[in-house]
Amino acid sequence: MDKTGHYVIEDLQSTNGTYVNHRPVLKTYLETGDTLTLGNTHLVLTSAHTQAATSQIDTITTHLGLRLDHPLLKHVYEQAYVFAQTKENICILGETGTGKDLLAQFIHHVRTQNQKLVLEKP
Repeated sequence: MDKTGHYVIEDLQSTNGTYVNHRPVLKTYLETGDTLTLGNTHLVLTSAHTQAATSQIDTITTHLGLRLDHPLLKHVYEQAYVFAQTKENICILGETGTGKDLLAQFIHHVRTQNQKLVLEKP
């Protein structure tokens, strides 16, 4: 992953070559859905969240009274959900009125639920 958070694949003079979507590459960015071929191995890059995670995001945003009608806004909350699974500090920056507080509430809610799940396990 590069500094901007994008996945990069680079062929380091391998014998069989590196292919993305059946095309030989030396270095390229990977996108969700890309097929990576290394020798006889085929891998498909999928998004970081599952259908269950999407359902969880929908449940939490509904509980908080949020509507994610725009695809870009939905993407922001999907990324926030992934980062909320970590113990890393998250700094939310933006101009006044952009919803930073709502995003912070969402992240807090995800982390609180995850802590409850861990505490309830035997």
